[in-house]
Amino acid sequence: MDNLSIKCRENAEYLVDYNLTIEDINRIDIDSISDENQFLSLYARRTRKDVKCYVKGQKVNLIRLEKEVIENITETNMLIEEDDRILFEEILTNTVGRKIRERIYHAKQWVKAMNDLMESIDTTSKLSFSLNWRPKVATDETEVDTKELVDILNSDVKILRQEEVTKVANHFRSKFAKAEQRQKEEMKSFHNVMKEVLDYRTWFEFQFNYKKGNDTKKELTNNAFFKLSGGEKALAMYIPLFAAVVAKYDSARKDTPRIISLDEAFAGVDDSNIRDMFRILTKLDLEYIINSQVLWGEYDTIPSLAINELISDPKIKVVSVIRYLWNGHVRELLN
Repeated sequence: MDNLSIKCRENAEYLVDYNLTIEDINRIDIDSISDENQFLSLYARRTRKDVKCYVKGQKVNLIRLEKEVIENITETNMLIEEDDRILFEEILTNTVGRKIRERIYHAKQWVKAMNDLMESIDTTSKLSFSLNWRPKVATDETEVDTKELVDILNSDVKILRQEEVTKVANHFRSKFAKAEQRQKEEMKSFHNVMKEVLDYRTWFEFQFNYKKGNDTKKELTNNAFFKLSGGEKALAMYIPLFAAVVAKYDSARKDTPRIISLDEAFAGVDDSNIRDMFRILTKLDLEYIINSQVLWGEYDTIPSLAINELISDPKIKVVSVIRYLWNGHVRELLN
């Protein structure tokens, strides 16, 4: 079987609509052969073949078929792109876009509440902190900077310009294409990869700032953090934590318990800064469960505190509990 026939058979399932046939260009007419040499000449030429097919009811050659297929592919791609555009416009600027806009708005409010809390906290070291939730820049020319993307998503879909809708569509089309590649490489489910692409939190990054006294505000980098004293480092770790918890509780029901739990709390922090920590916890109206080997919590910044001392004996498998109450001034043993 010649190569042309083989190729036609291999691709027959994709070309069924065109009804491909393979024809000899010159057929041998036995009655017209006058001698052996003429027969051999005609027989040699009979091995030449031609592929015919039907396009829109007309019998044509492969050149015409190729042109028709290219035109169909171009037209289909245009229709797909238009459908994609309509889909992205509907989903990203309406359905999903609305949800993303709402979450970004609430996240910004949460960051603002945290900053208000952190800036209102006074410390003996005159150290204050703040957060900047800044949008990321695009990683390549097919994407849009987060700031521009959020601005587009926050706009009224009725007044969006076509180029803005196209920008959003191209941005997420590029993200989805990369997600598909990552799905294959990392063996993740496509659903999880899509969740990552549409996770607005990955569009932003936090910048943590600090300020000492009347100094200008600076970013708290690793180098800056390690230059702080032990107590200041503790403030830099605990104040954002407390502010985040309070901001979250403030969005909950009014009767929600405002509880935090700390393991080995304030280890390595001096008494003066621990006193500040408890004053902050009291000011933020947080209830807490704290365990420590050395911390009793007897500070004048705590109005009241239930203390449980655990005592164990390695010889017996029993743990005894001695209960105390701190009333803001003295520690009393409870019966």
